Order: sequence, then C-alpha cells, then structure tokens
Amino acid sequence: MKTSNHPFKILLVAFLFFYFGKTTTAQYDNLSLDTTHQIKFYSAVSPVILEKDDIEIYMFNSLVSFWDGLYQYSSVLNGNYIADRRRFSSMDNVLRVSYGFSESKRWDLGATIQYRQVRLDNEARSSPFRVFEGDSFSGNSERGFTRLGLQVRWMPLPKIPELTLQSSLRFPIAKNEQLKTDLGAQRMSFDLNATWYNEVLAQTFLFLQTGWTTRFKNDLRDYATHHALGSVFLVKGFFNQKIYVFPSLTYFNSMEQFNKGGRLYQTNYQLLWGGGIQYQPTTQMSIFTQFQAPFILESGSEVSEWIKDSYTAFSLGFRVLI
Repeated sequence: MKTSNHPFKILLVAFLFFYFGKTTTAQYDNLSLDTTHQIKFYSAVSPVILEKDDIEIYMFNSLVSFWDGLYQYSSVLNGNYIADRRRFSSMDNVLRVSYGFSESKRWDLGATIQYRQVRLDNEARSSPFRVFEGDSFSGNSERGFTRLGLQVRWMPLPKIPELTLQSSLRFPIAKNEQLKTDLGAQRMSFDLNATWYNEVLAQTFLFLQTGWTTRFKNDLRDYATHHALGSVFLVKGFFNQKIYVFPSLTYFNSMEQFNKGGRLYQTNYQLLWGGGIQYQPTTQMSIFTQFQAPFILESGSEVSEWIKDSYTAFSLGFRVLI
C-alpha cells in the first residue's frame, strides 16, 4: 500500500522552523539565561537524576484506540478480505514517585503503579472515550490496577551527564487471573532504557531514546515476549523555556521466543510520528500533552488487521518536583 508523505513534510517543516525560526521569539528569549537547572523532561523522556532528598511525582495518561479488521476468506478473490471491524481502546494511567538517594546525583529510585481500562466494541465507529463506560450491548469494558514496579535511574558515565539509563521490574497485581488476561497484564516484566540528549542550538534539544522490555513466561504463557523501542524527539523552547514544542518519531517492535534459547519471531511492529507541547511555569512543574499517528501499523496476525487510518493516540501528563 502506498504511504502518504504528508507527515514527512510536516516533520520537515517543523525541523526547519526549529532551526531557522529563532528570530520569531528573540524578543522573548533571553539566550544568555543559565539553563543548567531547567527541567529537561518531555513526555515520557526523562534524563533527569534527582538531587539528594528530592522527590519527583510523575503522572502519565495515555489513550490508544483503533479498528481491528477481521479477515474472511473469499474463494472468488482467492484470498482474505476484511469482513468486519471492531474497535479496541485502552486507557493507561501510570503514577511514579521517585526519590533522590545519591549525594553525587548519579542515581535515584522510584516506585510505579499502573491502572488500565480496555474496551472491545463491536461497533467500530463508536467513540474511543467509551473505554470509560461499562459493558453495553455492543461491547465489554474491563478495568483495574495492573502492575506495581520498582525503578532505578542512573548516570553511568559522569563525564557524559547527557546519558542516563533507566531500568524497572514490574509485577502483575490484578485481582484475579481472568482480569489479568483481559487487561494484558499476566506476566512479570523487566525493561532497560537509555536516553541521550544534546542542546544543538539555544533552547533546541535533540533527544534519542532506545529500550528493551522482556515479559517473562509463566504458567499461563509458556514463552517470553520481547519489545524493542526507539524514539527521536526534537524539542524547541519558547518564552524563556516556559513552552516547549516537540515533534517525534517512534519505532516499536514485538517479538516472541517460542522455544527456550530459540530465535525471536517478530509478531507486530509500529512506526509512529507525532508531536506535543509542554508548559513549564516553574522549574519544579511541567504539564504536557502529545499525539501520535502511524506511518506503519502491523498487527502480525493471520486473522485480523489493525486499520491504520482509524488509529488514535493521545497522552496527557504532569511532573512535580518537591
């Protein structure tokens, strides 16, 4: 299928604006301002290590919804066609509290709890916001606390403070096995992420993030699942770094290991473009919102297809430093 290059044009225009449109905010931006202690935190990207005894409260809310097209075989077409559609929606709410333990500001610790709501609606044109409703004639909704996790964030190389690593271990906590299955939270998981940033121009930052997540096998699932992630953010600050705007590009890949020590088989993958805006009234608080849309959205299923044009993804979050 031919993919429109319109989103690429949007990102290109944004890139040129960020690099050459500096004069449009010159009357507001004090370029000699010391930015050492400004919060370099955008959406889910956080390379900040907390000072000793500092506390960080972070809340992230993400709504994702798309059509799942169900295949049916046609002898006339000699192949599959989409015979029906249904809407899948999920709302994830993540709360994380971190504490600065290190005198040298090399590492900090955090705890995370996640609450999830999901809905599978046979009425494909229904609103994604019906994920907040209960069961109805067209679909079912499930909700509950899904995972509790512990996180460590550290700076491995003092001479390269722009590089940080984050690792977490998450445990399923849904109240029963059926709810764990319905919410997709049956297994313990471990993830490791690396974030690097560079101030390429005054108040213009390039962020690179890569990560790997492993969801371990258990009694319900006899094989491990692995996820690879890579993201690029270009962040531009305005109005003395009160407002940040950031286009982004994200790649996500899921793989299954069906046999111990065997090869990894790719199951689905996504390439998403997006953008967001962050308001930072003080260095202790930031509020952000972000959207994403797919270049590529592959389910990897032989019985259904994720409909790219139906994909909706929005997030809203905040960070408070105490």
